[in-house]
Amino acid sequence: MLDAETAALLLVSPIGGLDAVALRRLRRALRSEELSAGGGRTSDALLVEVLADPARAALLPTQVRRGPLAVARVLAAGREAAGEAGATAQTVLWAVWAATGLAERWSAAALTGGPAGLRADRDLDAVLALFRAAETFVDRMPGAPVAAFVDYLASQDLPADSLAASAQGAGAVEALTPAGAAGREWDVVVVAGVQDGVWPDLRLRDSLLGSQALVELVAGRSQDGRVVGSEARRQVLTDELRAFAVAVSRARRRLLVTAVEDTEEAPSVFCDLVAPRNDGGEGPDPRRVPVGPPLDLRGVVAAARSELVRAAAPVPAVADPVVHRGRTRARTERRTKRSTRRRARPTTPRGTHHVCTPVPRSWPTSPRRASPRRTRAPGTAWPGCRARCRCGVSRRR
Repeated sequence: MLDAETAALLLVSPIGGLDAVALRRLRRALRSEELSAGGGRTSDALLVEVLADPARAALLPTQVRRGPLAVARVLAAGREAAGEAGATAQTVLWAVWAATGLAERWSAAALTGGPAGLRADRDLDAVLALFRAAETFVDRMPGAPVAAFVDYLASQDLPADSLAASAQGAGAVEALTPAGAAGREWDVVVVAGVQDGVWPDLRLRDSLLGSQALVELVAGRSQDGRVVGSEARRQVLTDELRAFAVAVSRARRRLLVTAVEDTEEAPSVFCDLVAPRNDGGEGPDPRRVPVGPPLDLRGVVAAARSELVRAAAPVPAVADPVVHRGRTRARTERRTKRSTRRRARPTTPRGTHHVCTPVPRSWPTSPRRASPRRTRAPGTAWPGCRARCRCGVSRRR
């Protein structure tokens, strides 16, 4: 029997697609129609009436019609399937699911990805679990009415397990602990994460009831049942070594032991037991294999960022070595010639005075008075001379 609370839940579910504001708007529209017709029923009773009859829901205003009409059609399809002869929980559930029209919508959202895709995946998984529960119920209690299936689901505190044997694919990968793998064998076994500090884990530990202390007392290895110091560490190492031996002995054809070595982590000493080095520790370790970035979100982002930085970096221009050598040789020759011209001077011993007379433009025809500014000391350049003149004396500025 449909009540007001269930009707409101159906309207705000994915079937109805309404939110709290749209549900309040629908209640107001139904209440307004009821008051205009002279009635006095509450909005809860009006919701139940609308969802029970698709024809009544089709008469609602356009703004509030879509959600109630979709829910009313789903409920009508369920009632019709339940009224057929030989109806079971599976047939009614399939009729209701087909009437919702959510299969295509959720499948498209799941294939799109993103948060909406994850939500659609969870919803589809829930529907599959419901169909599996209906199948189990029909197998256990054939001929039971459909209403009994609803009571069966409502009475469960925990999800029921299936009695049918589930098939296991031949190509499946099993993730087990060393204790879970004991007594079994596989063609290929991978022992991952053999890191220092993880395997062996030398932390002292004991059971809740102190069974290890009881063993020590019975064996006579301890007077009070307490094992401390190096003896306790030795026992823990023995247990870890036994578990590692069980793990690596499960392979028939191939065994792969992996560990990570970087600035923060180091391989365990157990790796040397599987593949010891025969070169005395000299040269590169042949057991090391370079790997790419991790296959997670952080590794993908780091790889993409490094590629962008490498692509945006300017490529240095590489000059032609022949042209570069030719330009260097020509530059050296020019510098050598310039230095030779600068050092070219008349053959005059350094440190001796040299008297020279600048050649005037024209000889004076009459005697002229000598000015102090026109005289110079022997061995010095004429004031009007350039840095290099015919006299051969360089001016030192």
